Parts: sequence; C-alpha cells; structure tokens
Amino acid sequence: MQLRRESAPIQLRNYGRIVQDMIAYASTLPNGKDRDALEVYIAQCMRQRNLV
Repeated sequence: MQLRRESAPIQLRNYGRIVQDMIAYASTLPNGKDRDALEVYIAQCMRQRNLV
C-alpha cells in the first residue's frame, strides 16, 4: 500500500510527519474506543520522541 505524502510543511517538527499524519487521521475518527486507543498511542509516541 502506497501512501501519498502531502507537500505541506511539517507542523510538529519535533515529532515528525508520522505523528502529524496520525493526529490528522485521529481527528477524522468518531469518538469511541478506537479513537481513544489511537490518542493514547500518539501520546506515547510523542513522549518517546521527546526523550530523544
């Protein structure tokens, strides 16, 4: 599966485009268990990247 990358600048430079894409995807999900789990995962990724 090939993902199309937007040529827009990275908004969250400290975390990278992947975290930015995950946040954009999470914002499209309806409220529920899947969105909550994704929000926790994004927070864990951001915390881990911040340590580096």
